Amino acid sequence: MFKLVYEHVDGKDYMIPGKVPAPEKTVRLRLLVTKDKYTTQFQPDAKGEFKTVASGNLTPGVEEQVSIQCYNGPATPSIGYDSMIFGSWK
Repeated sequence: MFKLVYEHVDGKDYMIPGKVPAPEKTVRLRLLVTKDKYTTQFQPDAKGEFKTVASGNLTPGVEEQVSIQCYNGPATPSIGYDSMIFGSWK
């Protein structure tokens, strides 16, 4: 299990894992998964190039799952999903 998070810590915004500074108010998150590797990325201000936050190896399992969660935000959240693409690559 791992997480890709745009998180507010000690008064500053970061991408987790890696605690990469991300002062932009808008970011686009991307999780790339193959049968044995993952790469987590973000795109500052939702434009331009994606920056890699972390990558690593995965142990193939029987029932892989993805969970998308939003919590502990303001009463009127400013989060939105503009696209989700799920695919299967062989």
